[in-house]
Amino acid sequence: MSLHTPSELRRLIPRPSPDSVNSGLVCPSANWMIDTLGSPDNPRTKKRLKIFTKEMGTPDFRITGASIAMLGLDHVFSDAWDAGRTDLVSSVFTDGMYNLRKIRGRDVWSNHAWAMAVDLNFGPGEELGDGLVQFGLMELYPFFHKRGWYWGGGYHGREDGMHWEPSVSLIETWINSGLL
Repeated sequence: MSLHTPSELRRLIPRPSPDSVNSGLVCPSANWMIDTLGSPDNPRTKKRLKIFTKEMGTPDFRITGASIAMLGLDHVFSDAWDAGRTDLVSSVFTDGMYNLRKIRGRDVWSNHAWAMAVDLNFGPGEELGDGLVQFGLMELYPFFHKRGWYWGGGYHGREDGMHWEPSVSLIETWINSGLL
């Protein structure tokens, strides 16, 4: 295992084949999220999600999200750190987690509206739907996958390399454990 510089982690590479990532995981659709958690614009849903702001890793990495999703993100970053991948944890940036909005170009809630999805990158260059992902995001993928997070870099159709969200099975585990 070797550590990489921030510029190496930011380097763009071809996206993986959608069939080669997210194996065993199901991406939660907006309809599934509404049926399971409630509408994101409902005050009771927001209260259930316990949305708050937290510093993660470094003072520069502040994020607002659902408490259980941020705990899940903590686990992913701890796994990477414990595996010696301090380069990933110390170089990653966020473009946010909570955003009460619809998916770009569609009339469907984004999973950011439930404060569950997070956008991560290693600096400028990660663009939606360009067929490329940052090398650092590919390096983060195994840590997210192990914890049950679905990666937008593996979407069929328009890739979203910076996007990560808990899978259906992970959300169900949180619900069945009384954490959500």
